[in-house]
Amino acid sequence: MFEDLDTVDWAALSHADGPAVDAPDALRALASEDPNERAQAHRYLAAVRGTIYSVTPHVLPFLTRLAADPAVPERSLILDFLAAVAWVASHQGEDDEVDEDDEEEREDPEWSALEREHAAQCAAELATGYPIYHSLLDDPDPLLRVTAGRLVARLLRLIPIYPAEAGARLDATRLVDALRDRLARDVEPLARASLLAALGEAAADLPELRADLRANLGPEQHPGSRMAAVEALVELGEPEDAATTAALVAAAIHWRRVVPTGDDFALESLYDAYRPGLTQRLQDASRRDADAVLLPLLEALGDGDADARRNAARTLGEIPMPAGFWAEGRTDPAGALTSRVVQALHDARADSDPVVRTRAAEALLDLGLGGTAEVEILIEALEGADPEATSDAVGALTKAGPAAAPAVPALIARLEAELEQRDPNAARVPAFDLAQDLRSFWKTEQVRRLRLLRALSAIGPAAAPAAPLLMRLLDDPAWRIASAALNALCAVTPRSPDLLPLLLQALEGSSDQIESRDAVQALAQFGPETQGVVEALAKALQASVAPEAAARALGQMGRGAVAALPALREAFEQESGWVRAHIGRVLTRIAAADEAIPFLIEMLEGDYPAISTALDELQTRPVEALPAVPAILNCLTQEEERSLQTMALRTLAHLGPEIGPEAIGRITDRLTDPYPETALSTLTRLGPEIGPEAVARITGLLTDPHPGTALEAALALRELGLARDAWLPALLRLAELQPDGEADETKRWGAGQARVRAAETLWQAGERPPSALEAVLEGLHDPDNVYWAARALLELGAEGAPAIPRLRELLADREDLGEIRMWVAGALWALGERDPELLDILTKALSTTNGREWTAYEILGRLGPAAAPAIPALIIASEGRGRYPDSADHRQHVLEALAKVRGEPAATP
Repeated sequence: MFEDLDTVDWAALSHADGPAVDAPDALRALASEDPNERAQAHRYLAAVRGTIYSVTPHVLPFLTRLAADPAVPERSLILDFLAAVAWVASHQGEDDEVDEDDEEEREDPEWSALEREHAAQCAAELATGYPIYHSLLDDPDPLLRVTAGRLVARLLRLIPIYPAEAGARLDATRLVDALRDRLARDVEPLARASLLAALGEAAADLPELRADLRANLGPEQHPGSRMAAVEALVELGEPEDAATTAALVAAAIHWRRVVPTGDDFALESLYDAYRPGLTQRLQDASRRDADAVLLPLLEALGDGDADARRNAARTLGEIPMPAGFWAEGRTDPAGALTSRVVQALHDARADSDPVVRTRAAEALLDLGLGGTAEVEILIEALEGADPEATSDAVGALTKAGPAAAPAVPALIARLEAELEQRDPNAARVPAFDLAQDLRSFWKTEQVRRLRLLRALSAIGPAAAPAAPLLMRLLDDPAWRIASAALNALCAVTPRSPDLLPLLLQALEGSSDQIESRDAVQALAQFGPETQGVVEALAKALQASVAPEAAARALGQMGRGAVAALPALREAFEQESGWVRAHIGRVLTRIAAADEAIPFLIEMLEGDYPAISTALDELQTRPVEALPAVPAILNCLTQEEERSLQTMALRTLAHLGPEIGPEAIGRITDRLTDPYPETALSTLTRLGPEIGPEAVARITGLLTDPHPGTALEAALALRELGLARDAWLPALLRLAELQPDGEADETKRWGAGQARVRAAETLWQAGERPPSALEAVLEGLHDPDNVYWAARALLELGAEGAPAIPRLRELLADREDLGEIRMWVAGALWALGERDPELLDILTKALSTTNGREWTAYEILGRLGPAAAPAIPALIIASEGRGRYPDSADHRQHVLEALAKVRGEPAATP
């Protein structure tokens, strides 16, 4: 298997951490009999699965051999990694042109070309391994069949993208036939569901595969197969209809049949991954036809099958609905149905089945309709003998948080009962013993204890009576339990004087109870005024005990941790890479300004992490940072690190025109770069003080052959306050571009975007040339420009009515448009559409933490008073309650959006 492993020059290849000299050991470890070695090897694969490096194509042949050997454990994880590589390769191969939104790639197109070359090599290696993957479609292990099917489907995507590397080695018809044949013969629900999902990936241009998916929607099919078929069809852009809705509701009601029973956690986890998608689909389906979703669930609540009643109650609580959907006293047609559902849930609290009672109470709490009575039902389940009802009750109490305070005695009693079952002779599992830890973690009893501890944490100080029990749990043999107990202690008894000595002992290495890293994190809640805390964290830095965590804790204390500055400086000299850079950031935030700036200048002479961190930190100190301007300008010479040049320019922009004429001249010289957009935006932010020479150089770019550069120059001149005749003709010309006339692919792509963005700016300036609307309407049909087109329509008003049909198509055809979908919804609202779903798409994003919340702030703010129905959601978001992001930056942006919607001056937190 590894005969030729050492013939590869691994030192000449690289991955994220540098030369790939560790690859041979990792590959050998995958076949090791030692589970610890295998666990570390799989962690190695997991760390590199999202990107293709120069080493990636060279490890693929060995991974394929490992997957073919029945004696190798965890082969499904190996196939899963191969499928991930195929996925990344397909996306890199589709992106042949330079991405103009990625400034680093635009400044160094050779970088992305090299990545695509590596991706093509991976495609060739994967295609070569197809016979082995095909044979695994018939393996007795359903998990292997699952991952093999996914891999084969992704090979199909490679054929048209890499005709020489994959197309010459693979026959698309044979691959499709193999997947369809396996689907026809497989009876294992999980494997069938996975094969259907795989067919969905492959079926974009194959009508026969879409027909296979449709055939699995019928009521005679397994609920899991029906749900997977729906997911696949939706991903292909198929409109959802009565058949898909019925399949989704059936999957929800018969969830016990969807989720396999038994001890195989891997199988169970794959099905559990479907659950969030299922509830989201049901929400979307209920907006189209609430009766089609709620009536079957209502009927299931009265079903003679306890499992159906259990799942119906659970599903009703999980489906996210718009605000006010479940409110009492609704007079609209849907109100009568929601009243019936709420009454059925109230009735279900008295069901003969304890799980149904528990889930009905949980659902009412989730819907905002529960109170003390529901918490009492959960307490009853917690004290009962049914393990599933107990488990559900713990989860519901965790979600309820402080409102679950009456359950504290019952939670303590349940945790005490769990401890009585603990093996008193069990040895402590070290945190670094990955394999042993994973084997113990998925034992049911450990999961139960962890969930109880999390419930106590969620309740907070009201759970203080649990503190003595939590102190005992600090010496639990399982480090996860001990760590969770420490977190719970910090939540229920903040700054406990009983806990402080134990934490200090842990940092000194004299505690067998608390891991050093956990102790550092717990100490962060104690302020610098607490005796011994700063000194202990400083010692942790010097002893290299969780240095990054210790630095973070000190950073939270600000100037109060000034006594730790010498230790921070010593740790900065000892550490390297990003840990060193983070310690440097903390040091500058604790030090006085006259000490911090010289240190940041020193960091600008270091490695990439130090320089990028220093530049980022200098942006937050625009007045104090002026002495650092010469050092920042030196970063513009970092030819081998183009991203640092970009960061340096942005930092200079933050410092303002006070950087002086010499610095402005250096920035102006960057306008001659092949892609001068960052220099343009920097000069724009510096304002009119840049002087006539810089303005003249920007004006010269209006005729640049690259449409994107010409557009940015026109936008810059407008922002700098020049007269309309300085930039308006260029925008009018750009709005009339014909992208199809460009021979160069990159220019063609840039011309399309430039047209749409020029149209948006013209509308903002009060101009209404016919070419602008024409550009935006065409942009809505171009996947590369639909985002910019939807953005532009927020500026137009009623004149944009011709765009409404296409916007509606975009909203209906794709459920996973993400940020684009939000702009489409905003555009429809701006054009006068008043479907509540549109604002719901935006207000729902306010509670996310994936970046879409910022888009929601911007869109709602731009809509202004027209978005008045979103005011309640914005108020809740501004308070950072519950699941909403809670930070000063988030609150500032929410308040700005709220002020614009109210038509008021900008507000501050």
